Amino acid sequence: MNPREDGAKRAVSATVVKVLTHRRHDRGMTLEQFTSRCVRRGEVHELVTTDQADRPPGARIDRVGFLGFAEIQDAGVLDRGDEVWADGRLVGTVPASTPATSPTTTTY
Repeated sequence: MNPREDGAKRAVSATVVKVLTHRRHDRGMTLEQFTSRCVRRGEVHELVTTDQADRPPGARIDRVGFLGFAEIQDAGVLDRGDEVWADGRLVGTVPASTPATSPTTTTY
């Protein structure tokens, strides 16, 4: 989100529909160049975490932890730097570029 260009927005909320607990060190995801992503009510998105989030667009991401799948409850826009909360706890932020194969959700 660019505060000089962007106005206020509402939080995106979602409900976890499946929990995952595994990791991979050879995932091969690629970070997109886009800094925001629109999500629609009813869509299901995979929630993935990584310690390689400060990579440039196009970078390969191999170290990931799979958190689960979440159904979007309130449509909205996800921006780089948005905080991701679960049960009142901060669990991460949307990376500078969202993974091409795995959009992320702001809150659930």
